[in-house]
Amino acid sequence: MKNKKGFIQIPLLIAIIAGVLVLGGTSYIGVKWYKNYQTEKVEQQKVVQEREKEAEAQRTALQQAQREIEKLKEGSAEAQKKQEVLEYKVQSEQQKQNLSISAAEINPYLSGVVRIDCDDWWGSGSLWNRSDLGYSVLTNYHVVKDIGYADFKRCLIMPEEKAKDEYVDIALIKSSNKQLLDSKKDTAIIQLSSAQEMFPGGEQTKPLNKLNYSVGLLKTCAEKMPIGSPVMVIGFPAFAMKEISYQGYTTNQYFQISSNGIISGYDDSVNNPYWGELPYQNYFVSAKIDSGNSGGIAISKTTSGNLCLLGVPTWVSVGNYETQGLVQNINNIFSK
Repeated sequence: MKNKKGFIQIPLLIAIIAGVLVLGGTSYIGVKWYKNYQTEKVEQQKVVQEREKEAEAQRTALQQAQREIEKLKEGSAEAQKKQEVLEYKVQSEQQKQNLSISAAEINPYLSGVVRIDCDDWWGSGSLWNRSDLGYSVLTNYHVVKDIGYADFKRCLIMPEEKAKDEYVDIALIKSSNKQLLDSKKDTAIIQLSSAQEMFPGGEQTKPLNKLNYSVGLLKTCAEKMPIGSPVMVIGFPAFAMKEISYQGYTTNQYFQISSNGIISGYDDSVNNPYWGELPYQNYFVSAKIDSGNSGGIAISKTTSGNLCLLGVPTWVSVGNYETQGLVQNINNIFSK
């Protein structure tokens, strides 16, 4: 304010200047605060953005990990399927092996199955080395039933020829013990003797102890083998016989045949409580059986893959269009 002389008073001027300074300082502080606020805001936005990037990266990593897990699951499922397929193939192959009898498995027993020649009739048999009888042949009763009668119909045992230029082995049925001939079971177990006893010059034949008695070493099959079990029938059937003519002479040539099949059914007539006399059922088999097979051997196979003696081919059941071989249960043969 001016005094009466027109001059501004000093205190007032100082007050004005001080006010201006205060206002200026306040304005400076406000501007600086605002700048700091903007800077912090930007920094906060950067932090938020960085966190969002990190979160996005984590989500991406998790998604990638999930995809990898799904691939692994798919791979595991595929691997499991492949494993199951392989296991199925292995099991199927094992089942096929168990449902068939190979050449290697049957070969050791072939020469243990022999032809029995009884002059006007022939059949088959298997060689056994029984502790109670010595060297023996197992066959059907109807093949050798005339043994021991007045004319003593001689039946020769003809093991399979093994090599070129080697004479066929010959042995003679010796025993006519009626206890060993059972018409009800159609079974004959007969001792063998040396061929030299009846045939002078029989040196060309093998001694009995050189023949193959391995059939008798096989374990007997279960009392009732399952339907579908494999069967190999070995013998000298009529369909394999050939008539040979040489220099005006005619003779028959016989061939050992191994035919395979399965157990296709049971013959329970033999153990029927009203008219059956044997303890166990016999077997229908799909393997080829003909006259001449009688007395031979039928081999089967257990579920564990081991060969076993099923029985003796004994009869043929003739139908309208098909025939079925009948095998006598080995457990009937040796039952008391």
